[in-house]
Amino acid sequence: MAIDVNLLAFVIPAIIVNALLQTYVMSVSAEDRIVVIPLKRTAVKGSKQFSSTAVNRTSHAWNSATQNNLHGQFGQGYYIEVGIGTPSQNLNVLVDTGSANFAVACQPMPEIDSYFHTLNSSTYVDLGETIDIEYTEGRWSGSLGSDLISIDGVDVNFKTDIACISDSYHFFLNNSLWHGIVGFGYSSLVQPPDSVPFMDCLIEGADIADVFSIQLCGLTAAGSDSDEVAGTLVFGGIDDTLYTGDFQYAKIINEGYYQIVITDIAVDGVSVGMDCMEYNYDKTIVDTGTTNLRLPTRVFETVIAEIKANTKIVVSDDFWYNSEMTCWPGSSLPWESFPTLQITLLADNQSNSEQFTLVVDPTLYLKQVTDTLLETETCYRSAIVASTEGTIFGAVFLEGFYTVYDRDNKRLGFARSSCADSSSQSEVQKSMYRDNSTDCVFMVLTPDKSNLLTVAYVMAGISTLCLLPLVFMLIQWIYIKYRPRKPLPDDNNTLLY
Repeated sequence: MAIDVNLLAFVIPAIIVNALLQTYVMSVSAEDRIVVIPLKRTAVKGSKQFSSTAVNRTSHAWNSATQNNLHGQFGQGYYIEVGIGTPSQNLNVLVDTGSANFAVACQPMPEIDSYFHTLNSSTYVDLGETIDIEYTEGRWSGSLGSDLISIDGVDVNFKTDIACISDSYHFFLNNSLWHGIVGFGYSSLVQPPDSVPFMDCLIEGADIADVFSIQLCGLTAAGSDSDEVAGTLVFGGIDDTLYTGDFQYAKIINEGYYQIVITDIAVDGVSVGMDCMEYNYDKTIVDTGTTNLRLPTRVFETVIAEIKANTKIVVSDDFWYNSEMTCWPGSSLPWESFPTLQITLLADNQSNSEQFTLVVDPTLYLKQVTDTLLETETCYRSAIVASTEGTIFGAVFLEGFYTVYDRDNKRLGFARSSCADSSSQSEVQKSMYRDNSTDCVFMVLTPDKSNLLTVAYVMAGISTLCLLPLVFMLIQWIYIKYRPRKPLPDDNNTLLY
């Protein structure tokens, strides 16, 4: 059979090009693929767990305010839409870096408008375990199952453990528009301990790098009831359009929560002067599922005292301690009258001597309250609160920064967010040096079993030595009491005449 030379001249290069393309596609690793997902947020408009209550505000010679939002506390959550089961049921889940479970409501609840119908999914499996989870804010209980999950932008459906919520307290909130929670924490946080955390299922099922990043931007129109794009979640890497400047990385010191180390806190550039270990008592974590910036009680009191001393307008003490709002005529507070906050973190480096600073604009620690009856004034609450569970960088704090959770390299990155207001002073200042930064780590001592065994043997030996004299005395007493006795002399034979 004759071979067309011209045809070969065309076909052979095509085969080579196709082979090269296949090789390139196969060589694209998980590290080269990222999935970008819009985050949404809604302002919580109230809760049936609280009645409408008059809330005090700082007086500036205007009328008092009435707040119908958890006694004036603002509660806001960032969520993504996911598909669950077969056929897929679309629900919104709160993005939470402070837990590791994937959980959704599986029964009707008064605070939400939808839930996961397990009986309508042909792929749902009941694993027969009960589960009870408590967060910094709220708790829920239910049963453990598993099913397929789909996320826009992720090429495949993947299987994950699902906690079906049947009961909750202060967890779901009216008009929050989310029906569950997705935890991005490490496996040590997942419950029950033998279940598989969501991130592990995602990394394996979607074949992407073990890193994700989050940009939280807040509402573009305060008080809006619509689903507004309020940020971005990126699986597998970093989106260069979501930040400005350079990244600085903090070391993740414990693979449970995203735990980092604070080396100093300052107000308007002046350190508050506390022992740095107190800042990290008993841990410092980054948690998108918590609303506020939470500080250990002593640190909170010291920081608030310095902020008050550097505030150029009169604001009542009750405002700073979260029992009052402050309201101002017009659309916003005079931000220039409030100081900036600087939080310095231990950087990710071999010497443990580098650090960098997050500059926190007052717009991040004073947050607008959207549910007031006032039309001519804008009201705010302090977003810095006291904590008994360590320092927590919550969502309001993170709204100034684009954060990267680089689990592969055990580090957490911060850069100025591209959605930060142009007038905001929030920024990430480059690394500096400090001696002995590791002395700021609050260490929770875990007993060494081998040491405990040694101590047990030593104590047993000491106890034995102490008991020996008692044992000897007991034996002597028994011997004396029960030894054979010689007969006493006859009195008749011993009488003296």
